[in-house]
Amino acid sequence: MHKCLYMVCPSDYLDSIIDKKFKGPKYFFTSLANTVTLDEKVLKNITSIVKKKKIDQITFVLSDDNHVILDALNSQKLVNHRGLKVSYDQLLNLKEQTYNTWELGTNYAMIVSYFLNDKIKQLKFGLAPLLPDFPEINGKLYLRASDSFRVIYPDMVCIDSFYLN
Repeated sequence: MHKCLYMVCPSDYLDSIIDKKFKGPKYFFTSLANTVTLDEKVLKNITSIVKKKKIDQITFVLSDDNHVILDALNSQKLVNHRGLKVSYDQLLNLKEQTYNTWELGTNYAMIVSYFLNDKIKQLKFGLAPLLPDFPEINGKLYLRASDSFRVIYPDMVCIDSFYLN
């Protein structure tokens, strides 16, 4: 059984849903829409949790109706909230890129997948010098309508740019 550290947004209220849907010991690390800055202090805290609790999996999770992500992509009422400006800019850039390359209905999942894949890369890079054998790191999107989780699009789909000949 996996011991998993779930990286969740407190506004998604997913703790109890994750607790019901997944087996094994669960630990939670919260930040608004997973916009956590993976600086030295945060990486040391995550490393400490991983070592102390013997975590073998880290999963970033966002819901398909995450209020912070939807705000970033639409009205931007929370843009001045401490620490969200950089993530909002990144999400708007991703929104623009996906409108140019993907069908309208898949944009949200693509944007969230790209965003979480970027967080996964950052976490792997940050943990590498601190934990020689760091846990498996992945991402999931919670679909409220079907009360289910789906794996985010893989990193190969969510590349930084497209080159069409």
